[in-house]
Amino acid sequence: MPPHHDGPTAGRPAPTRTPGPLPPLPPSLWESREVRQAVRDQAPGAVVAAARRAHGLRQDELGALAGFSQSAVSRLESGSDIAFDLRVLRPLQRLLGIPAALLGLADEGAVPDAGPARRVPPGFADALDGWSARTPTR
Repeated sequence: MPPHHDGPTAGRPAPTRTPGPLPPLPPSLWESREVRQAVRDQAPGAVVAAARRAHGLRQDELGALAGFSQSAVSRLESGSDIAFDLRVLRPLQRLLGIPAALLGLADEGAVPDAGPARRVPPGFADALDGWSARTPTR
């Protein structure tokens, strides 16, 4: 006897997507009213939802591709605290092809500008020797 399935995906065909990169989305999606509003509202979950729908994925399909449950995707899209977790946002950003800035993330490989390099004045390192020993303790 086949196993009995209940729940929101009962009766739906199993996801047919093969693992691998998803095709790029049109740049017009990132300029859409929905995405612009989500960015203004600082709602990364709404940006993820727009990208998911544009790829034609259900929440359970996205979850399966990204290694998350459908419930986690739902919570992310509805704005729970998980929507600000880098361990969730970064993999979804990569998978869906979302520009990092739209999720409040820095571009990967971006190195902050530390400004011009400066020379350490002569004797500076010697002045630091033993500094912690001279710091008062309580």
